[in-house]
Amino acid sequence: MLFDPRGMKHYDVAYDIGKLYHSFHGLYDFFHQDLFKFEVSRKGSEFHVSLFVKEHPALKEFRVINKEFPES
Repeated sequence: MLFDPRGMKHYDVAYDIGKLYHSFHGLYDFFHQDLFKFEVSRKGSEFHVSLFVKEHPALKEFRVINKEFPES
């Protein structure tokens, strides 16, 4: 069960689902809590950027949710 703190007056199911998706697919909470790091390397004129998310108990749950969430 989910609760929208904004209440029914401003209810927008697409917005609410989008916010949830942003959390578990985009890992917003991990960026917000500084649980990540970037590595940048360069070969000639090419740059390679790698993103690493630190292991955290919630990461496993986010991966499960993301796997079960419909693509479209």
